[in-house]
Amino acid sequence: MLAKVLEEPERGEFFARREDEAHSLVNLLQAILDYASLSPSLKRRFTSALIRLSSKSGRFPDCMVLEEVTRLGEDPVAAGSFGEVWKGSFYSEVIAMKVLKVYERSNVKELLKRFSAEIIIWRQLSHPNLIPFYGVYYLNASKTRICLISPWMQNGNVVQYLRREPDIERSYLMLDIARGLEYLHSGKPGIVHGDLKGENILITSSRRACLTDFGLASARDSELIMSSSTPNARVTGTLRWQAPELLNYEAENTRSTFASDVYSFGCVGYEIYSGEIPFHEVKSDYYVMQSVTRGARPPRPPLSLCQTRGLDDTLWAILQSCWLKDAAARPTAEYLVSRLRAMPRNAEEKTTPAAHGWDRLTRSRLSHSLVDHPLSCSAKVVQEWKQLSLFEDWEA
Repeated sequence: MLAKVLEEPERGEFFARREDEAHSLVNLLQAILDYASLSPSLKRRFTSALIRLSSKSGRFPDCMVLEEVTRLGEDPVAAGSFGEVWKGSFYSEVIAMKVLKVYERSNVKELLKRFSAEIIIWRQLSHPNLIPFYGVYYLNASKTRICLISPWMQNGNVVQYLRREPDIERSYLMLDIARGLEYLHSGKPGIVHGDLKGENILITSSRRACLTDFGLASARDSELIMSSSTPNARVTGTLRWQAPELLNYEAENTRSTFASDVYSFGCVGYEIYSGEIPFHEVKSDYYVMQSVTRGARPPRPPLSLCQTRGLDDTLWAILQSCWLKDAAARPTAEYLVSRLRAMPRNAEEKTTPAAHGWDRLTRSRLSHSLVDHPLSCSAKVVQEWKQLSLFEDWEA
């Protein structure tokens, strides 16, 4: 059985496949995840295997490739180290197009390996407090310009939103963020975000907060994935939001963890209530790194600001617990959700559904835009891999 193969992640012939062979395998794995009735343990194995094979081969399933996408405007609306964000349209919905940066054709393969894990991970997620992933679109026929498609958030990120709406109830947003983080961490396998900050939290049309930008995300399951899908995750997260253990560059095999995500959550809380980035008074990132490793943490905002924005002693204590030097002593995302839900300011929120801020019909239209549905070739794929003796006991 295929499941038997996946129980042995070190089996070289499975994860060493490349090019068309790897492409066929990721198609099959995604088809099984989408349409097979799997036990939680099997689903975990298939998901982990798909992430690992995709990140090694730079291949992702055909069902994620979209057509009927149009780029709008003459200029990008944002840019970062990864590339540019453009506004676009997909059928009748306005979308965000995250165009990945590549300067030479030779870089495309490595770029795909870096972002294939993000693509695969994002595709498996579904939660009201996570921005959904629509698919991948190629900007040119040679497939050297790649972009990731998701809904367009007109309200922008939480930092921009709070500048325009300073009187909004901020505890709702904190609870939304904690819920999104809880969903990531509680999955099978659990997902470490790795780059949680205000710029990576978008606000829907229904004024709810959603996590996005899983460029540093990695699936964590000690039995199935032993290495991060992004090996340099510990050095590429935004420094001022990073936990002290990630700033120790002399330590070996330091990676983002659930606990470092919780530390970043505390820094996001500081952003939301202070209106400033952590250690905004310090210009040098190097001095911030030195200060954090020595125990410095963001100071509480002025009393007048705390009273206006609802940062009471209880909530400030929660944020401080996220910054404990001992990573094991920090609260879990689940605990953060329970504490935030219990706060009087969030009493009304308990009866308010975390409504989606995007067109739910769009995801149902995706099947009409697929370049090639994986199940259309599954039988052929199984026969091909039977010949390679990988699925000796597989029954199509």
